[in-house]
Amino acid sequence: MPVAGFVLSVWLLHRGAAGRPSAPDAVHGIAVAAVLAATFSPAPVLVAGAVAALLVAATCVPHGRVRALAV
Repeated sequence: MPVAGFVLSVWLLHRGAAGRPSAPDAVHGIAVAAVLAATFSPAPVLVAGAVAALLVAATCVPHGRVRALAV
C-alpha cells in the first residue's frame, strides 16, 4: 500500500506540473493498479519491486536519460 500511495502521489505531482495528461502518463496509473494487485500474489514485495523497476525503465528510456546516466 505505501508503494502504491507513493507512485500515485508522484504521478499526480508530475501530471499537475505538465498541465495536461499524455499517453506515457498512463504508465503510472497502470503501475499503481499493478502494485495494488501484487498484494494478492504469493510474493508481493518481489512483484512490487519488479513493477517499480519497470516503471523507472518505462519513464527513463523514452527520454534518453539512460544514455546520459551511463556516460
